[in-house]
Order: sequence, then structure tokens, then C-alpha cells
Amino acid sequence: MKNFLSLFFPEEVDFFSPMSKMYDLISQSVKVYLAAVYRGALSPEEKESLLARLKTLERDGDKIIREINAELKRTFTPPYSPAELIRLFKNLDDALDRLDESAKMSVHADYRPDFPPFVKDQLKVFARGVEQAGKTVELLRDPRRNTAKLSGILSDISVIEAEGDRIYWPNKQKLSSQINAAAKENRLSDYRRLVMDEKTLDQLEEIVDTLVEIMKVIQSMIIEHA
Repeated sequence: MKNFLSLFFPEEVDFFSPMSKMYDLISQSVKVYLAAVYRGALSPEEKESLLARLKTLERDGDKIIREINAELKRTFTPPYSPAELIRLFKNLDDALDRLDESAKMSVHADYRPDFPPFVKDQLKVFARGVEQAGKTVELLRDPRRNTAKLSGILSDISVIEAEGDRIYWPNKQKLSSQINAAAKENRLSDYRRLVMDEKTLDQLEEIVDTLVEIMKVIQSMIIEHA
């Protein structure tokens, strides 16, 4: 009988708590990654520990995503359109996945004992952006009342993302020049290390860019309830 009635009176589903948990998982992942970067040269055991911890957090995020997809099928009245909620959770999941993949690529490639110097700066920028984005969760419970505050946070995130670009482009130019020089001079070991550094740089830029995608979804949510 209860299952039959649920077809006509679907349960209210809390999407905000899982949203907050996703931000928390991302923040934890960044802290774990940054701690490894600050340690400098890592032992094989430390590298494996880093990857294991990031993979656990990434799988925790996957579990939340599966639950959200199931919950969206169970309710007719989500706080926002299913499409917007799916987009937001997908972008949060992408951030977790890319953090895991970035560290995995560096460790498995085994081309240097530590991480390139720009990794610390990019991760710190991303951490600040995630902290700001996480503040939107409670505000999205009442977007009309909190429109000004939400807009202010989105503006702050935009500034933070621009800081990420200011780290990315000079390093990109520098690495491109060094890669070309190493190739011309047939310094194969340097060439391999520099190419991998460039891949790491690009991957972290994609991680920072997830902030832009998160902002786009939140802007749509605000417009939806304007």
C-alpha cells in the first residue's frame, strides 16, 4: 500500500546534503593532494598511500552520484530541474575524478620523485574556489532571498578562476619553450620530464575550469527561480 501511494505522493528528497558532501569530498581530496605536494620527494609507499586515499574519496563521490540519480527517479518535485541538478553533480564528480587522475598520472609515469612547482599554486587556487562554491549550498535553498549573496560568491569564484589562468599561461609558455629546446638539443630525459610536466599543468587547469562549469549551473539555477 505504501509503495502504491508513493506513486501519487512522492517523498520529499534532500539534494542539498549530498551536494554539501560532494564539496567536502573535493576539499578533502585537495588537502590530501596538497599535503603530498608539500612533502616533496615521495617514497613508493607514500605515492601508493596518496593514490589509495584519493581513490577512496572518488569512490565515495561515485556512490553519492548513484544515489542522486536514483532519488531523481523517486520524486516529482526536486528543488531545481532534474537537468540542472544532474549537471551540477556531474561537474562536482568531474572535479573529484580529475584530482584522482592527475595524481595517478604523475605517480604512475614515475618521471620525477615529486611534483612540478606549479601544482601547489594551482591546487591552492582550486581549493579557494571550492571553499567559495561550497557556500552556495545553503543559499540555494532559498535562491530568491539569497540572489545577491549567490551573485557575490559567483563573482568571487570568477576572480579566483582568473588567478588560475595567471598561473597556467606563463607556465605553459615556459614549458613549451623548454620542450622545444630539449628536443633540438636531443636531451631526451629532460624532454620526457617537461612533456609530462606540461600534461600535469593542462590537467590541473581542467580541474580549475570545473569551477567555471559549476558557476554556469548555479547561474542557471538562480535564473530558474528569479
